[in-house]
Amino acid sequence: MRITKGVSFNQNDQHEYALFLFAEQQGSFSKYVKRLIGRDMEEKIRREYSLFEDQK
Repeated sequence: MRITKGVSFNQNDQHEYALFLFAEQQGSFSKYVKRLIGRDMEEKIRREYSLFEDQK
């Protein structure tokens, strides 16, 4: 079973439109977004682990 989430980009907003154009050049939009989420997740885990280690 798959879960689908939509992402909208406002063409009238230069920043959002630039994000859209860049994402379109990365190949599969779905895979690209998943990689970005994965990187954010890993970074959050690293930061939380670092804070844990600093408290020892």
